[in-house]
Formats: sequence, structure tokens, C-alpha cells
Amino acid sequence: MIVEQRPLTDHSSTDRRLVHRSALSEVFLTDAVAEDALTYIVAAQLPPSHAYFTDHLSRRGGIDPLLLLECCRQAETYVSHRYLDVPLGYNFILASWSMSFENLHYRNRIEQCVSLRLSVHTEVPRYIAGQLRSVTFRIEISTATAVRLGTVAMKVKYTSKEVYRALRESRRGSAPKMNTELPGARHGVVEAVTVGRLSAQNVVLSDLRHTPNGIKAQVCPAFDNPSFFDHPQDHVPAMVTVEAVRQLALLALADECGLSAMHTQVSAIEGTFYDYIELDTTTELTVAELTTRVDTDHPGALFRSRLHVDVEQESKTMCRLVMELITARGSITPAAMTA
Repeated sequence: MIVEQRPLTDHSSTDRRLVHRSALSEVFLTDAVAEDALTYIVAAQLPPSHAYFTDHLSRRGGIDPLLLLECCRQAETYVSHRYLDVPLGYNFILASWSMSFENLHYRNRIEQCVSLRLSVHTEVPRYIAGQLRSVTFRIEISTATAVRLGTVAMKVKYTSKEVYRALRESRRGSAPKMNTELPGARHGVVEAVTVGRLSAQNVVLSDLRHTPNGIKAQVCPAFDNPSFFDHPQDHVPAMVTVEAVRQLALLALADECGLSAMHTQVSAIEGTFYDYIELDTTTELTVAELTTRVDTDHPGALFRSRLHVDVEQESKTMCRLVMELITARGSITPAAMTA
């Protein structure tokens, strides 16, 4: 293992192939060095404007936590190919991830166009016949000036295209549909403003309803949205699933607790993925549990919320996510807390 002793730069983007992107505008990494055999330092630069990641009605300003998550996804992908010798063309299978952006809330006035440093630590590698099959990444996110923003952990598996294709077809009984093969028309999409968005293109929910079993909605991303589908996909990407859960969380907090989407930000996420979410099958989200409390230790009278969301297709659980959110001053006081 060669340890690289040189400063990181932000002069240009990394090879888009190594972060699984087609468009250079969707590549946020700029450089990387190996600190030792297990740790890599990756540089990234956040865009000052982006069709998806800066399309928010938030009055808080600051950095979208999901943009930081995407930088971490790109970092683990880049490290896998460049340093861990995972071949180009292999499929990456996300098993689980967790993240905390608690510090981001208190530093929400950081400018959008900012350089990041991601400290990527690898652990628990599993090899079969000399080929890496899975690894866990633990990533610490800071600005280039050493302001700590959060942490992300994810377990990723790797498989060849041949094995991946056989796995997908055996589970479905047929070849999976690509987003480019499916109709683009969407119906019953929720209003963009209700999920803190300006553009309807970035809304990924439809058929919102309240049931005895909880608030439900369906996932319906725009298949021609280049931020969601930068290249052809045969499943709903994990980043789209997380965005869907965030939007459902904002709707649930508004409807059940009277909390404003414009003052609410994600602070933590935990997710376990059990199977691929098919594009051509109805995907149902259900808020299985929702709790909200006032943070009396904070002078800004923050509300802290936690939601458990099940993601199902044909009554089968495809993944489960727990999302924590912070609602800052300026929100409506929940009726349940005014008594």
C-alpha cells in the first residue's frame, strides 16, 4: 500500500466513471489520497446551485444533508474502485447505512459553495477467492477548514454484472425493467410546496392518504430527472428512497404536529435494505411510528422528531428507515404540546 503525502486539490472533478455518474455536473469529488492502508482522505466541493440539491423552500439556508450523503456515496464508490481494486462494471449493493448531521443544524449558515474533506475509514472487509465482496465504510465529514459536519457509515457489497443479472432475474422471474423503458407520466403527485420543494420535478411522492395504520404514500419519481437517474437504472436508487422518506416525514410532521417543512431539517438517518425496489411495481411508504418532543435544553426551542417508515412492494418489506428531524424556531407549535 502506497501512502500518498501530498495536499488535496479542488482544481477539477474526479473521473466520473469512478463515482458511477454520467454527467460531470453530478460529480462532486475533486481528489483523494491514501492516508494509510485503511483510511483515505477525499476532497469534494459542493455546488453553489443545483437543480435538486439546492431546490428547497427552507428558510434556514445552509447545506442539504442529502447532498452530504451523496458526497459520501461517491467517496465510498471512488475508494472502492481506485484503492480497493473493485473492477469497473461491478454492481454495488447497499446493505445498510446510518448517518448523523447533528452539527450541520447548528452551522446552517455555512456558504453553499464549500470544500469538504471526507475521512473514509474501511473495516470488516470480506474476500472470496481474492476478490473483495463487502466492506464497511465509516466516514467523517468536515469542511476544508476543519468544521465538523457529520458522520456516515455504510455497508456495501460487490458483485459482477453476470451474478447481478442472474440474481435479479431469479428473484423477479424476468429481466428487470429500466427507467428508460417505463412511461414518464405521473398522477396524483403531491404539491411541491408541501414537501419544501420549488420544482415538481423533484417531488417523488403521490397518493398521499391517512389510514388507521398510519400515513401512507407511493413513490413516483420522475424517470427523466437527471439527478435521480443520471444513467439507466433497473431499480429505485437508495438516494431516491431516502428523499421519498424525507418528503413523507415533512408531510407527516405538518399534518400530525403542525410543524413547518420550511423550518425542518434531517438530522439523522438509519436504513436497512432487504431487496431491490422495482421500478415497475407499486412502492408503498407507511409512517409506522412518529414521536415529537420539545428540546428544552436548547434556547431556540427546537422540536425533535423521529419517524419509522416501512417501504413495501406487494406487502413485502423492501427496506426500513428511521429518520430524525429538527424543526427550528418559527414553526407552528404542535397542538398536542399547547395544552
